[in-house]
Amino acid sequence: MKLQIYTHPLGKMIPLVFLCSLFAVGIAFAGGQIVIKPVIETGWERDTNFYKSENNTKTIDTYYIKPIIELGYKTPKSTVSLKYSLKHLEYNDQDDVAAGQLQADDLDYNEHHMNFTASTRPTHRSIVGIDDIYW
Repeated sequence: MKLQIYTHPLGKMIPLVFLCSLFAVGIAFAGGQIVIKPVIETGWERDTNFYKSENNTKTIDTYYIKPIIELGYKTPKSTVSLKYSLKHLEYNDQDDVAAGQLQADDLDYNEHHMNFTASTRPTHRSIVGIDDIYW
């Protein structure tokens, strides 16, 4: 007799649905609080050797702005949280750029980051949870 194991793409969702139902039960029966936390970070940095080169040193200023929002729900036994941030970085040349060389402005970019966390405490000695980070 040959044992064949069938894995369905939705098979990974079953544990997730089960854990979410545990959190939903905890949220439905325990009075909790909704958390909405907005934050804005800004910064500036001057790098006198941006490319880390011994021969070609360039001074470049880096500016960034990073809005962050955290949404969640907390009870004495359960927590569900989603934290999202968008970081925009801008680079500005402080030295003259020779013809044909890469300008620092071409390196500007946006960085997205999301962190999802859910946990519950079914007994006073155990914690069950999910934590995932998306870039």
